[in-house]
Amino acid sequence: PTDEVIEKFRKEAAGKLIATAGKARELIIKYPDFKFASDARTKEFELLMTAFQLGITTIGDKIDLAEKELLAQKGLEDDMRFRIRFMSIQRRAMAREAEGMAALMEELAKGYDVMKKEFPGRPELTQLLANLVSGVEGPKLEGYAKELLASNAPEQAKMIAQDTLYHLGLVGKPVAVKFKALDGSQVDLASYKGKVVLLDFWATWCGPCMRELPHVKAAYEKFKDKGFAIIGLSLDEDKAALKKTVAEKGMSWPQHFDESGESTFAKQFKVHSIPNMWLVDKKCNLREIRAGADLEKKIAKYLAE
Repeated sequence: PTDEVIEKFRKEAAGKLIATAGKARELIIKYPDFKFASDARTKEFELLMTAFQLGITTIGDKIDLAEKELLAQKGLEDDMRFRIRFMSIQRRAMAREAEGMAALMEELAKGYDVMKKEFPGRPELTQLLANLVSGVEGPKLEGYAKELLASNAPEQAKMIAQDTLYHLGLVGKPVAVKFKALDGSQVDLASYKGKVVLLDFWATWCGPCMRELPHVKAAYEKFKDKGFAIIGLSLDEDKAALKKTVAEKGMSWPQHFDESGESTFAKQFKVHSIPNMWLVDKKCNLREIRAGADLEKKIAKYLAE
C-alpha cells in the first residue's frame, strides 16, 4: 500500500478506537459502581493507547485521566499496574520522537530509572535496559552497559553491553583506518588531520542505513566545504550492489569494501549492528560512538574546536 493509503487507514482505525473508548467513558461516568466498570476503564486505556500508537498524539489528556483512574483502583494487580506504568513510559518517549532519537532515549531512561526501583526483577525491564544500551547517549551509558552485563539478560544482549564498553574505552583516543577504496584511491584517516570525519559503518542491504542516508548526505553537503569528510566502511559482500548504490545515491566519499567478505573494520572495532556512525575530531581522536542522532549539531560542535 502507498503511504497515503496507510495514513488513511491509521486515521480511520484510530477514530474508531477513540469513539469506542468514549463509549467506555460514558459507562464509567453513568455507572461507576457497575461490576464491569473496572474492565471498562482498562479497555478505555488500551483503546486510547492504541490510537496514540497509530499517530493520534493529541489525546494525551484522555490517556492521563484513564491511567490515573486505573492506578487508583483498589486491589489492582501488580502485573496490571506494571503494564500501565510501562505503557506510560513508552507513550512519553513516543511523544518526544519528533525531537530526535536522543530525546526519545532520554525519556526511556527516565522511566527505566523509576521503574527498576518500583518493580525490581521484572524481565521486561531487562529488555528496556538492553534497548537503552543500544541507543542512549551521555554519561549514563557506561552504567547501563555494566548493569546489563551483570544482569540475567540473554547472551546476545550482554554482547552488546561488552561491545559498548569497548567502544566507550576508545573515546578520546586516536583511530587508525587505512585501506584501498572501492574506486581505487588510497585512504588513510591520519591524512584527514584538521578535518572532522564521520566513520559510517553501513551496508546496502541494511534498511535503517538506507533510511539514514538522506540525513548523512544532507550533512555532507552542508559541511563538506567547512572541513567535514565521510569515510564509508561497508559491510556488504556484494561488490556490484555496493558500486550500484554508491553511484545511484551520489555517495561521493570513499568506501571500503572487503574482498574477503570479513568486514575487516567492523570486526576490528567490534561493530555488530548497523547503522553505526562514529565521529572523529580534527586530531583523529574518536569523540562520538553514536553520531547519528543530532548529527549536524555534533559536526558543528567539533568543527568549532
